[in-house]
Amino acid sequence: MAVTSGGNTATDVLDADDSRPSDNDTSGCKDAGDGVGVAVSQLRSFVGAPADRRFLTLMIAHHRGGVTMTEAIQPLTHNAAVDSLAAAIETSQRAEIAQMSRLRATL
Repeated sequence: MAVTSGGNTATDVLDADDSRPSDNDTSGCKDAGDGVGVAVSQLRSFVGAPADRRFLTLMIAHHRGGVTMTEAIQPLTHNAAVDSLAAAIETSQRAEIAQMSRLRATL
């Protein structure tokens, strides 16, 4: 059985009734699973303003990944609800990136 980069077997990440990946499949997401744990561990090594800057830097990178995903799905989806959600996520993530960038610049 094939093992994904997240350590799961292919069977672990498939829904029982079809061949779609489950909602728990984080094997293809660089920031998911262990990546988040590593980021949190790194964050905990800072205190005060350095922790604030690291948090904002990590969150900006995380949100940029979200924007990239929304840009990727929009030309691929045929589902209006998914397209609408992706557009809303893109707008909010871009606004939050700008807000976090401004805040980080003050630290």
